[in-house]
Amino acid sequence: MHDDPRTFIYWIGSDDTIVQVNAAWLAFAMENGSDCLSTESVVGKSLWTFIASDVVRHLYQMVFHRIRHGQSIQGIPYRCDAPDSRRFMQMDLKPAAGLSVQIENRIIRQESRVPVPILSDYRDMSDQILLICSFCKRIKTGPSCWAEVEEAMATLGLNDAWPLPQLSHGVCEKCFAHWETLGEQE
Repeated sequence: MHDDPRTFIYWIGSDDTIVQVNAAWLAFAMENGSDCLSTESVVGKSLWTFIASDVVRHLYQMVFHRIRHGQSIQGIPYRCDAPDSRRFMQMDLKPAAGLSVQIENRIIRQESRVPVPILSDYRDMSDQILLICSFCKRIKTGPSCWAEVEEAMATLGLNDAWPLPQLSHGVCEKCFAHWETLGEQE
């Protein structure tokens, strides 16, 4: 896939509200089917409105504490996948004015994939809920077992299933350990 030189930036105020987003962030949200994300719908809202997982929230709060005490954290790898591509991204967090936090994101590389229906925005979903890691985008297939989406679909017998399960964000053990280390004070 093509390189994407944009940097997607947003700023979080001292009270964890989104105080500003750049134009590239808004364009990226629109490109990814998030038509409801506009400047008006995100600025002034708590970041936690958009992050439902208590575990993910806890990890971000630990990292924000470190940033608000003057330390930058750079080069955090994560994924932001679409049904037809894997996007390997990097996040850099920096102190901003007052106790604000500046969060910069960029795509490091993209890989095409055969479209995966479970990542699509579809309306008919079963009552089954699967956990997807908020950071590496692997799906939980068993106790302490997480697999790439395509492998998880095969392992769980979902390739011909309809309706598909709902996805709920969580954090795999590997990503949890990595983020927990980021939040520790040096």
